[in-house]
Formats: sequence, structure tokens, C-alpha cells
Amino acid sequence: MSIEEILAYLNTARVRCTYKAVAEVLGGSPQSVAKNYLGKRRPEASWVVNDREGQPTGYTHDQKHPQLEERECIIRSGAELEKCMRERRWIEDRSFHLPFARYLRRILSAFARRVCRSAQKRDRP
Repeated sequence: MSIEEILAYLNTARVRCTYKAVAEVLGGSPQSVAKNYLGKRRPEASWVVNDREGQPTGYTHDQKHPQLEERECIIRSGAELEKCMRERRWIEDRSFHLPFARYLRRILSAFARRVCRSAQKRDRP
């Protein structure tokens, strides 16, 4: 898996992911993600955020994606990121009849929202 694939998924799914989760998938430390993988600060890379604030570190308002805060969900582990990407790729790689593919995407999106909500409830002190 590459940083380009991860960023493409995050931009398509419109979901944030922590530096730690990306580091777990790519190898290395969370600090190395911004320095060695993301390149210059731009909206497409702003989906990768810090764990505490849920914001990309050091980005100005203009460098953040306009839809960055529309969803509360943040992927916090490499395993969760890989799972989400596998599920999405499964849908996109299959040549399903278009209405059926849309139906499956809606179901998976609803499932992902439920998983995020339950994870957020579990993480709250």
C-alpha cells in the first residue's frame, strides 16, 4: 500500500485518519508521515490528522480540505485503515450492476458511521 492509495481513499471517502494509523500501514513513526510521505501541505493531504485535535498539524485554513470537518469519524489504527480500504476496493473492483453497487456503498457507509460512533463512545473518558 502506498501513500498515494491512502490519500486517494481518504479523499474519496471524505474521512480523516491519524498520522499514527498511516504510520502503522506504511511503517515508521507518526512524525515521519508528514516529513517523509505527505509532501507539501495541500487539501488532498489534510485528511491525515493528529490524534488529539483531529486536525492536520501546521496547516493553514487555506491548506485544509473544505469538507474536512463534515464528519466526526477519524480512523485511528492501521488495521482499521486497511480494513476500510479493502472494503472500498472490493466494491470498486467488482463490475456490479450500477444500482446494486450504489446500494452496497450506502450500506457500507452506514456501517462505517455506526462503527465510528461506537468507537467514539468507547474512547470517551
